[in-house]
Amino acid sequence: MLAAVSLGCLAAGEAAAQDAPRPPEVGIADIVVTANKRSESMQKVPIAITAVTSDRLAQVGITSTKDLAQVVPGLVIQTSLSGTQAHLRGVGTTALSAGTENSVATYVDGVYILSLNGALAQLNSIDQIEVLKGPQGTLFGRNATGGVISIRTKDPSHDFGGDFNFRYANYDTVSGQAYLTAGVTDNIAADIAAFASIQGNGWGKNLFNGRDVNKLDQYAVRSKWLIEPTDKDTLRIVGDYSETRGNYLNSFAPFTAVNYGPGATTAAQRPDLAPYVASGALAPTAVVGDPYTFNGGFYDINMAQQPRYLFRTGGGSLQWDHDFDAVRFTSITAYRKAFNSVAWSNIPVPADRASASWREKESQFSQELQLTSGTGSTVKWVLGLFYLNGNAEYTDFSITGTTLAPLQSLGFRSKVTTESGAAFGQVTVPLWTGANITGGLRYTIERRGVDGFTLLDFGGGAFPVGVTDAHTTFKKLTWRIALDQQLAPGILAYASYNRGFKSGLYNSIPPSSDIIQPEVLDAYEAGLKTDLLDRRVRLNVAGFYYDYKNLQVTVFTPTSAVLQNGAKARIYGADVDLTAKIGTHLTLTAGGTLMKSEFLSYPNAGFFTPQPASAGGGAVGTIGSAKGNRLPYAPDFTFNVGAAYTTPVGDGTLNANVNYSYSGRWYAGPDNIASQPAYGLLDGSINYTFPGDHLQAGIWVRNLTDKKYRVFIAEQGNPGGYFQGLVGAPRTYGVSLGYKF
Repeated sequence: MLAAVSLGCLAAGEAAAQDAPRPPEVGIADIVVTANKRSESMQKVPIAITAVTSDRLAQVGITSTKDLAQVVPGLVIQTSLSGTQAHLRGVGTTALSAGTENSVATYVDGVYILSLNGALAQLNSIDQIEVLKGPQGTLFGRNATGGVISIRTKDPSHDFGGDFNFRYANYDTVSGQAYLTAGVTDNIAADIAAFASIQGNGWGKNLFNGRDVNKLDQYAVRSKWLIEPTDKDTLRIVGDYSETRGNYLNSFAPFTAVNYGPGATTAAQRPDLAPYVASGALAPTAVVGDPYTFNGGFYDINMAQQPRYLFRTGGGSLQWDHDFDAVRFTSITAYRKAFNSVAWSNIPVPADRASASWREKESQFSQELQLTSGTGSTVKWVLGLFYLNGNAEYTDFSITGTTLAPLQSLGFRSKVTTESGAAFGQVTVPLWTGANITGGLRYTIERRGVDGFTLLDFGGGAFPVGVTDAHTTFKKLTWRIALDQQLAPGILAYASYNRGFKSGLYNSIPPSSDIIQPEVLDAYEAGLKTDLLDRRVRLNVAGFYYDYKNLQVTVFTPTSAVLQNGAKARIYGADVDLTAKIGTHLTLTAGGTLMKSEFLSYPNAGFFTPQPASAGGGAVGTIGSAKGNRLPYAPDFTFNVGAAYTTPVGDGTLNANVNYSYSGRWYAGPDNIASQPAYGLLDGSINYTFPGDHLQAGIWVRNLTDKKYRVFIAEQGNPGGYFQGLVGAPRTYGVSLGYKF
């Protein structure tokens, strides 16, 4: 009651304030988004959205998609040797194999990114990032059950300009970015953006050979051309290339006290287990782990195989917009390719137990057509067609080592194909003053395929087994229904029901004809979007309930990571996003997600229980029910809070920023055994812009408290039972120097 009265008073005050003139700089600026395929205020869109502007990215020091979780509540970013897997409100993928797609779709300038690796992007020349929560299918080309990360880069300008930025940080890391734009002719403008980061020293060492690990170098270049041949036509031509190399994404370190290591794998061959064998507690043939204690630091590894990682990707796109006055036509055509080469010790110990490597290539072609109602239309609508053709192929995947005995090597060759077509549309109709109803439909036809085989080599040459050639077509109708009401100027209430769909697929390692069934997510959401106190406070809240069926869950084996279906789950909770402008110099931001996730049914889940040395060590794998357990990478609570203070100093401007992000405990698998405990990261920066607004210098720090945390965990049962993980960045700090014109 008190909350309702308070909100009503704020609304009344806001309504009165709407009638009085005010300087535009007093309140929080509108954030314009394109979630509904038209430019409109974020506060008018009945979808839970977190929009991150280029200024906010710069303030917090975010330069990659893997860091977005620090400013987007409810988002968890999992990074590994297969790239980036986002989890939004508990919905995401833990898959690592080629051909698998994220449940949270990534778009760059309207182009869907099929590759898991391709979702790990450097954020250069960014205009804005919009994170839409919940299923998105009636407005975007590709289905997305968990949500969408939409990255929009700057458009070129006819005015000559640009900026340069140089950074030097600890670990002898040098990075720089540059952006240039100019008019080419009266109706053509172009730009070019480049980024490079070279890390001189790794965060840790490989104790086996003394070489650096947890080290990454990145390079990227992008160019966009804006062509306006007539006053009704606009063409945007984009080309990009990026490369990531090093070993950060596959520097796996074990973190169980007693782990799998060199030596025997049966109880009878373990002298220290003789008393247990004699007493009958352990059978002589029991498969056990070996005592292996990792003595390195948190950022160290101890692998016989020095890890290496190389990823290259590039592509081009053409967007054509034509204004027919009454309607607007848009065509987006894109083609992309990617290549990935990886090597590491699959068993993370200093002996040749299992060394793995692969070479993977991917390609995608996509075409999207849209018709959108004109700006003057009372009824707002979008119609679209989408086509995607994608291929992902392991051209060379091999595992060698004593664990495979009597095999000399184990190999895989596989190709996963995706061909998808969809028709979608959405219409918003006004009902009465301030009220609208929205309805949307999407029909998807998708053909998935896999072909390949397993290679066995016992020393006399490799021969293929398990030859697979399978194809399946999936068809699905999905929808969106929403109602929104403008309760008062600056206050929007909405409720929606969405059905999301992610098609089925096949495992590619090893290639299998067993079908992984499609995921279906029914999402119910209600929220408020408010601008209060003369637009000095922006408070957006949303409650959600997800009914989740046939989750695609990863299970690790000694030689692969395979998907299987978890039967049913539910997720429910609430989001909050807050921005407050205190005076003319200070802006506060905060966001949080409180949620509960649980499997309602998952009778065949894998459980991996660490064993003490007396029980053989390693981890015992069993099958059991995960009913009541939390979903992987779904913390109960995440939040972030930040402050930005800007004030004149002399003839220049001082800007100070601080941001704290927190993640509750998350679990790596449905067994809820291996986990990352709750942790928080504190970042800050101080920048001074010299008179003339061209030159800027600053200092910055990330993870100030040097918190140790993991961004990826894999668990596996005997033989070879172990838990291993990839670490998050330690404390990094440095100086920056920038110039813009």
